[in-house]
Amino acid sequence: TYAVEGDALAPRQIPPGAPTAMGLLVDLRHQMCANLLRQVMESAQITKIMWDAETTCQSLMYQQHPCSLGIQPVAVVDAKIAFNNLPLDSMLAHARKRLTRGLPRRDLVETDALQASNRRVAALPLSFLGAAQRIDDVHRIEAILLSKAPPMGSYAEAREATDRMLGDLRCDPCGIRTLGVHMGMFEASGGVK
Repeated sequence: TYAVEGDALAPRQIPPGAPTAMGLLVDLRHQMCANLLRQVMESAQITKIMWDAETTCQSLMYQQHPCSLGIQPVAVVDAKIAFNNLPLDSMLAHARKRLTRGLPRRDLVETDALQASNRRVAALPLSFLGAAQRIDDVHRIEAILLSKAPPMGSYAEAREATDRMLGDLRCDPCGIRTLGVHMGMFEASGGVK
């Protein structure tokens, strides 16, 4: 993203007409693509801005099938942390409309029912529409970053919190802590059945 100054982690103003959100899809079913992603994710010189990064980073670190990833992310900022852990949909209300114009509503992509029945959210290979839907979230995050500065003025605290989260993931390769957190959320939302 051009929306965040890499070293200072401060919001950056983008002049009108400058390129904003771009995207790159990488097929992690193939080792060559995984190696490309590894180079980016393991580079301390490239700051990666993500939204709700924990499960993605956990998957990058520990996924075994269809190919082993073993990617150790560094220099990651979970922007969601900078905005008090508000969901992406809530933050979109603060995005400038011109930056989200043309993007389909997020609720048009039904993921919960598919995941609940243990089915893929996106059929592979991705159709043009499926690929566009995946990239649209990149555009939404970019719109938020360009529209609203974090309450603390920079993403430095979010970076530190993300570093702690990554450290916790490295200490929990089997996901026991994550399972406990999810069990607590399930019990709180619907009780034990």
